[in-house]
Amino acid sequence: MTERLYGDSQVPDRDFNPKDGGYTLIMNELIDKLASFDLSPREHKLFWAIVRRTWSIKGQAWEELRWRYFTDKTGITSDNVGHTITRLKNRKILQVKLGKRWQKYKINSKVSQWIPLLKLTATTVRTDSAVKTDSGLLSESTAVPLSKPTVLPLKETILKETSLKKERECSLPADFNLSLEGERYALMKGIDIKKVDDFFDSFVNWAKAKAIQCADWEAQFKIHCDNAPKFASHFMVETKKRR
Repeated sequence: MTERLYGDSQVPDRDFNPKDGGYTLIMNELIDKLASFDLSPREHKLFWAIVRRTWSIKGQAWEELRWRYFTDKTGITSDNVGHTITRLKNRKILQVKLGKRWQKYKINSKVSQWIPLLKLTATTVRTDSAVKTDSGLLSESTAVPLSKPTVLPLKETILKETSLKKERECSLPADFNLSLEGERYALMKGIDIKKVDDFFDSFVNWAKAKAIQCADWEAQFKIHCDNAPKFASHFMVETKKRR
């Protein structure tokens, strides 16, 4: 399933008139924050889809939303919806809690708590927690500090790592998605935030086409970021040429 693109032709034209309704009241602080705050294209779409349903003339309220709403409203595929929600949640932009049937959402109006991508801690690993979706429970990735490794003799360490690597090598998992740490690393390596989702998709397509076997796909994606200037410069931030 490919993500759909929505053109301006699908939005009805009309002049703004506050007496007619049909508008959303949101805080100026939220708009001011967004003017200088980076979101990926998928994060940007989901952010405004949630604002559309949670803000009203009375302020913001929790809203119970099914994933079908996000896919219909934004064109983002369902597998990417879950991981994008996780990224917004981990960045303290989105607040999530369990509802009667689906998750409840609202934007964190305390914009000072929002975490810029480049300020996320680099030392993180993945762990599982339950998330309620339209079809049941789905695991999501959260960040936890790494514990200190046990120190082994060099020869024993090399043999152990080689054995573990062979045992763990596998094709790209179907549920492998762009993590917060992966997104942060890509931006550090010069990938344009507006193109980071497309860059990740290109990595997935490359891994599938080449039938790559790998023990650590997060690390493999970082290697892909390191090599981006050689084969994927069109995803990089454009630098102005000096005269």
